Amino acid sequence: MSYRLSSEGAVLGHFDEVDGFFVGRSSPYRPFDEWEGEGPWERVVTLRGFTPAPGFDPASLLEEVRLEVLDSAGELMGGYLLWGVTLIEAAGDVTFSGIKSRFPAAGCRDIWDRWRTEPRDELGGWEALPLSRQSDWLDNVRVSAMTRPGFSRRPDSTDAVSIDGASISESTSFFLALGEAVNGPRGYFGGCLMALRECCHGGHGAPRGFRLVWRRASLSRARMVDLFDTASGPTTEFDILVSNLMTDGVDLLLE
Repeated sequence: MSYRLSSEGAVLGHFDEVDGFFVGRSSPYRPFDEWEGEGPWERVVTLRGFTPAPGFDPASLLEEVRLEVLDSAGELMGGYLLWGVTLIEAAGDVTFSGIKSRFPAAGCRDIWDRWRTEPRDELGGWEALPLSRQSDWLDNVRVSAMTRPGFSRRPDSTDAVSIDGASISESTSFFLALGEAVNGPRGYFGGCLMALRECCHGGHGAPRGFRLVWRRASLSRARMVDLFDTASGPTTEFDILVSNLMTDGVDLLLE
């Protein structure tokens, strides 16, 4: 099955599809600030084709549950936490209400479905996508990283990291390219400046002060020209990223 329901580490059951969950808007990431929540929201969610785990009674559904996305082999790809859960229907399909700060977009489900059929070691799968879909890809990358055990204790490589400006036209593609360069296909290394700063402190695949080579940076500079208000006045998207990388201690080389 494609999904699993769990709570406090215990598997409650498996199901084929979910209604009422992938209903958020695309492009949840603002270019440089931590995402500003538009919730929390309470929504009614239905788990289609629910098969309870042995000994589990859906009527005893706990207040906090995690909806987990599985790959074709049944391995965990990512998970979403819901709280304030109230059971509505438990005969056949399971329906309940649950609260979440932000529900993922429909495009996130499409990308999970794509990941089930694509090789895990394929790089750059996001590059041909439109911006809204790239944002959904970044959302899935973040969810996957935060769900997998040991992400915050990932060994740091001492190798230089290289990204290609030809594939970077705005902040979303920058974070996707950097995540792959540091942590491989579907890799995560921040999705906003606050998260990037945390990753740059070490323990997320690259050590503090790592060398980052931004190849063909002039191509990115020419595209990332949107201006944002900063303490220094209007500044381009490119220059904000460069400034923050250097402030965070990255040994940055623009080629």
